Amino acid sequence: MTKSRWLRFFVLKSLLQRRGRFVIATASVMLTVAVLSALVVLSTGIRDKIGRELQSYGANMIITTERGLPIGEETIKEITAMPQVLNHKRHIYGQLKTEMGTVEVTGMKKEAFSGARLEGRFPEAEGEIMIGKRLSETLEIKQGDTLKDLTGKGEFRVVGVFEKGSEEDSIAVIPLRVAQEVFRIKGASSLLLNVDARYLSSLKKTIEQRFKGLRVRTIRQIALAEERLLGKIELLMAVVSLVVLFSAVVTLGSTVGANIIERMEEIGLMKALGARASEVARFFLSEAVLFGIGGSLLGYPLGVGVAEIVSRSAFKSYVTVNLLWFPLLVVVGLVVSVSATYM
Repeated sequence: MTKSRWLRFFVLKSLLQRRGRFVIATASVMLTVAVLSALVVLSTGIRDKIGRELQSYGANMIITTERGLPIGEETIKEITAMPQVLNHKRHIYGQLKTEMGTVEVTGMKKEAFSGARLEGRFPEAEGEIMIGKRLSETLEIKQGDTLKDLTGKGEFRVVGVFEKGSEEDSIAVIPLRVAQEVFRIKGASSLLLNVDARYLSSLKKTIEQRFKGLRVRTIRQIALAEERLLGKIELLMAVVSLVVLFSAVVTLGSTVGANIIERMEEIGLMKALGARASEVARFFLSEAVLFGIGGSLLGYPLGVGVAEIVSRSAFKSYVTVNLLWFPLLVVVGLVVSVSATYM
């Protein structure tokens, strides 16, 4: 029998006789890869969602009042007449008191609504309303049902259900002119401007100086705030990943070390048969590769599944999985198992 056949024989015999330790080693790699997969998928998914949410604004400047009062019609006309303003959108915010609870409502024009999956259509007439997916699930209502306001603002028939994968899925939408009548607001609760990027900072200063009481934010400010939050989340994930990797290497190292001590007789037999130290090392390395690959193949789908469950519960939507992470995480599993063996 050749040495390569002896190697395969000893590996197979080891797996059959020490199934428990092999399962423990494989499970360690599996959990490591699962945790790393979940963290990577969630991290990239959160970044994509923030990017889509910023893009969904369609504007690069948002104006509200410091006290939450409406922006007057004259103020809106003056601001939107400025040459740096390319176009604008108005939003009106209010609440409906229904038997099922308070519903946050946004009034907007049809052209201001974008970036969502829509079942049904946008409300166009008085008495029509469109609701977010999360709100639909919370209130247990669907397209065709009716929302009745208890304070006399009227009844609204649900003509559409939308999903953006953001906090907006918890609100309802009605036409802008209807919102102005229902909530008795002539101007707007917020003004979304698309400004020439070259004049963004200067226009912000001009508006703040000319119109006291207005709060002006640029999408850059919002993006930077989101980026800082995301940086903290990714730092936490990196720390958790390092702790998981270290724990996995230590656990596997202990398991492999105990395995070697138990098998001193086998090692002696292999050397008696003419095996060199490098061939004995290759024997244990072969085992490490087996449970490294096995743990990675089991851990990756487990981690992706956990990430999707977390995303669904937190954001009410699934994250997109980049398959390029799969081979990289398999390599990580192999590195962990081989590193533990050499310890």
